[in-house]
Amino acid sequence: MEVKILNQQNQEQIVKFSDKISGYDLLNQYAKEQNKNDIVAFSVDNQVRDLFSHVSNDATVKFIYKQDQEGWKVLNYSCALVLAYVVKKLYPKATIAVAQNTDTGFYLDFDYQKQLKQEDLLKISTEMSKVLQTKLAITHSCQQLPEVLDLYKNNPFAQQYAELTHINGRKASYLVDNKTKVIASGVAISTSSPIKYFQLTSVTGAYWLGDDKNKQLQRISGICDWEKEGLVAKIAEIEKRKSYDHRVLGKKLNIFMFNDEVGKGLPIFLPNGMTIKKTLQAYLREQEFKWDYQEVSTPVLGSVELYKKSGHWDHYQENMFAPIVNDNEQLVLRPMTCPHHCMIYQSVPRSYRDLPIRLSEHALLYRYETSGALTGLERVRSMELSDSHIFVRLDQIKEEFKRCYHLITEVLETLNIKISYFSLSLRDPEDKEKYYNDDQMWDHAENELREVLNELKIDYQEMIGEAAFYGPKFDIQIKTPLGHEVTISTIQFDFLLPKRFELTYIDNKNREMSPVIIHRGLIGTYERFIATLLEQTQGVFPLWLAFQQVAILPINDSEVISQYTEEIHNALKAKNIRSEIVKEDTLGKRIRLVHENKIPYVLIIGAKEQQAKNLTYHTYKEQKDNKTLSKEEFIKLLEKEIIAKK
Repeated sequence: MEVKILNQQNQEQIVKFSDKISGYDLLNQYAKEQNKNDIVAFSVDNQVRDLFSHVSNDATVKFIYKQDQEGWKVLNYSCALVLAYVVKKLYPKATIAVAQNTDTGFYLDFDYQKQLKQEDLLKISTEMSKVLQTKLAITHSCQQLPEVLDLYKNNPFAQQYAELTHINGRKASYLVDNKTKVIASGVAISTSSPIKYFQLTSVTGAYWLGDDKNKQLQRISGICDWEKEGLVAKIAEIEKRKSYDHRVLGKKLNIFMFNDEVGKGLPIFLPNGMTIKKTLQAYLREQEFKWDYQEVSTPVLGSVELYKKSGHWDHYQENMFAPIVNDNEQLVLRPMTCPHHCMIYQSVPRSYRDLPIRLSEHALLYRYETSGALTGLERVRSMELSDSHIFVRLDQIKEEFKRCYHLITEVLETLNIKISYFSLSLRDPEDKEKYYNDDQMWDHAENELREVLNELKIDYQEMIGEAAFYGPKFDIQIKTPLGHEVTISTIQFDFLLPKRFELTYIDNKNREMSPVIIHRGLIGTYERFIATLLEQTQGVFPLWLAFQQVAILPINDSEVISQYTEEIHNALKAKNIRSEIVKEDTLGKRIRLVHENKIPYVLIIGAKEQQAKNLTYHTYKEQKDNKTLSKEEFIKLLEKEIIAKK
């Protein structure tokens, strides 16, 4: 077999082996001597593995170092395994469910009859520090699934996790100090000796697998770092990040709310949030018009038969709400619009000259998420999607993909969204159940996508097994300030749906042909996108998008000043500039209030401004820099900034 080894500068060395080889053997033979102690894991074809693991086929290998983000995750997962060992030592009747690393540290889920409290963390932390002095061994094994299930016969959580996450009938497990076994969900180092600096941060309840239908377990969360200074900095960063959380900002700025009586995961946009959403929609509609899309509106319900025909009933039913039965008809809240758009296409005969047909819809959708997975606006059950389905001929695929890509990147650039990376999601050819079984269709679609991405000179990551059941997809990924990875936009090829709906067009030789559907998500759902905007801007929206653009603060409530502030307010309103007169309380408190609400422009209106017929203002970003302009000059300033969308 041939193994390509990449160094830290991505320079490659190709070596050949007659038999499988472990990560440790690769490290000892090919890593630089001065770097060996810093290597904690390795990746095989972009899949992170511990150094116990073997390479048994042609592959690209890269060592993972302490200073890498993945190396930090390896440390945190290893610390979670030590936590499992200590919990089992202190509470022998506890059942370890799963240990996980996260972008901000680690956690351990376990079942125990007594509810632990925050004060119990000191006891656990002290014991962890004590056992870490003994340098525990962490060993790895990988067995056939039946053997793993037998190994965990007294642990239903580990058994279920193994059944859900095994790869080709095999599942890994870790053993700490030859005593505590933990089903593998991450990658660990072979000894606890590097684990020195950690902090346990909380103990909470957590439903098993995030599903409120499952048992509620206990979760201990924590964070670990290679150095003491690093740990202190990470803890400070986590505290800082909490203030960026869209759930905190959304409440503070009156953007949205939830109410369990309305229903879990069903967001309610308040006036401020609705203003942002409508402004976004107007901008996206303007862009879609420019790029030749035709907007449609379809029902929020669809028949079960419709989704059986599309294939979603077989492949997506667990994410759909239960059918509503009336008059012998079964209807479901729609989780997507593609079947509806197929019916629009099918409603009239189509010629090759008609294509491409670009249908867009700002569509209200409903998708079932377990209550444990619901996260503010990021994960909801009711959402509005900036959706589109484009019906094209085979010879139009590449050009239409480029149009979609340029539209998406133009929108994201305007909205100042920083792209983290691009991913190309492909099928796993071995998984015949998850994916539509047509090798020729898949090979053609995947090759077309690769070719157009290479033509656009886009650097992308291939994700095997992440495709939709009907075709490959191209995703644009971002990372939020809280460390969450979010798919912001998507372009998917679909060769299957046109066949299921028997969609056709007449080609230039008078033959019936099947079109290809391109699914295009422009900014994803408005809910998730507004959550992302809140966190990236920390609530400081650009002027054009701000829910309130100007706050007008009269110095007193005299009649002449009140009349002048009303005059300014009406002049702004006539130009569709969102303003509000803030009268209540002292001037100092009112200034603090509008700053807390992050209003872009603040006007202070007194007798001097009223007599001169001008106004004094400062911006949120430059609160101490007061400037004076005429009313007309100020309006022109705002209009210029709004048009520029800066």
